[in-house]
Amino acid sequence: MIKGVNHRIVEITGMNSDYFEKAVLYVRPGKSETDSIKIDSEARSELERLVPDSGYKRKSVIFTAALIKLICASAMMFSAALIFYIIVYMM
Repeated sequence: MIKGVNHRIVEITGMNSDYFEKAVLYVRPGKSETDSIKIDSEARSELERLVPDSGYKRKSVIFTAALIKLICASAMMFSAALIFYIIVYMM
C-alpha cells in the first residue's frame, strides 16, 4: 500500500557519538506551522532530554564563544597599538 504523507522533518547532525551520526525528528502535523525557531529549540531540548551527554553544542553557543574571543583579541591589539604609539610618539 502506498500512503502519501507530508511531514516536516528536523534533522540534527554534529553529534559526538560513536554510535549515532544524526537524529531525525518528525514534527507533528498540527505543529508544522509553528515558527521554525521554536521548533528548532524544541528539537534541541528533546535531543538533550533523550541523550543528555550527546556532546551536541548549539551553534549559538559556539558563535558566542568565537565572538568573545574576537573581541578580546581586538582589545589586546588596540592596547598594544596604543602602548606602541605612546612609547614612540610621546617620548
